[in-house]
Amino acid sequence: LAPSSALDRLELPSEVFQHLRHAAIGQNDQGHPVATVAEQLAQCGLETFVGDFDDETCCELDSMLGLRQVSFSRDVHEFRDPVAAANRLARHCNLESFECEEDPLLSSTFLCHGNTQTLRQLSVAIQDTPDESETCALDASLPSARLISMTLVEWPLCADTLFCDLSSLRHLDVTSDLEYPEAMGTAPRTLWRSLADALCLE
Repeated sequence: LAPSSALDRLELPSEVFQHLRHAAIGQNDQGHPVATVAEQLAQCGLETFVGDFDDETCCELDSMLGLRQVSFSRDVHEFRDPVAAANRLARHCNLESFECEEDPLLSSTFLCHGNTQTLRQLSVAIQDTPDESETCALDASLPSARLISMTLVEWPLCADTLFCDLSSLRHLDVTSDLEYPEAMGTAPRTLWRSLADALCLE
């Protein structure tokens, strides 16, 4: 759906779209999602959702029980509660694709607390998280991941390696956010040892 500038609300009754499984929601010319679209589509049994949510905590995720692929909007992350959204997403146990390139706190919090075992594709920005746990985003186990694309905004303080269990990995893209060079710090010498398992890396 690609809404026009004049479209602020759209009715998408779930009984009409009951077989809809994949949805990508655009924004109007003001850069805002169309009100209630994510909420309505959440009742359709979606497997893929691309776009953003009306609620700042992304409460619509609670109704997307079959979600397998999610991509958060790049443009409206400043209106979102990233920790609350990540904790809701962490309740999903069968995600295969996770894209969140403009909200490093959301993506890092999810990688700390979510089930990452089934992820096949990962496109994220990474930073340290403010909680008191001893885990960090780069501790995530990714045995199913075939593609990882990540931007490091800062090195997580307790990071020793670049993820774990990378036996399925085929493509890896690691970049730094040059807008914040002072936050990068120094990578640990042990960072790349996890790639010893990535025998299929191309």
